[in-house]
Amino acid sequence: KEAVFNIVCSVARPTPYLIYGPPGTGKSVTVVEAMLQTLLAKGADESNRILVCAPSNSATDLLVQRLSAYLSPREMLRIVSYSREKDKVPSDVMRFTNYDEVEGAFVSPTVDFIKQKRVIAVTITKGGFLPNLGLENHFSHVFMDEAGHSIEPEAISCFLGSSSKLVEN
Repeated sequence: KEAVFNIVCSVARPTPYLIYGPPGTGKSVTVVEAMLQTLLAKGADESNRILVCAPSNSATDLLVQRLSAYLSPREMLRIVSYSREKDKVPSDVMRFTNYDEVEGAFVSPTVDFIKQKRVIAVTITKGGFLPNLGLENHFSHVFMDEAGHSIEPEAISCFLGSSSKLVEN
């Protein structure tokens, strides 16, 4: 509770928040709760925009699954790489993805479409490409789960499209 409160209230801002501990201690649950409070708590800023990243597709999909009980596809987008096979994406995540039935593939969403969403979920590798689409200074918060499993330059690149409220796990 204290970690979520400190994140939501930006107690140590602009310093990033690091949540660490052994496996199974609730780090990802804490990250999800902090995101939900950032978006949905009474008095939360309606302009908050979150980039949520994880080093693997499975970790990113899990975050989307946990958020999906509270957010609609109108609010959240899971950007999936063109090369990923549709049948490898969990069925409950598909409704949040950038899959185009006509193309039969995951397509690159436009910047305007991305800006309509409150939460964008990507792998850390994909997060580094968002500024290349022209998406800069858009995200008020960046949440990175399992950052210790990523390569530092890739992880840092996710922050390029953000403003100054950063959270790392």
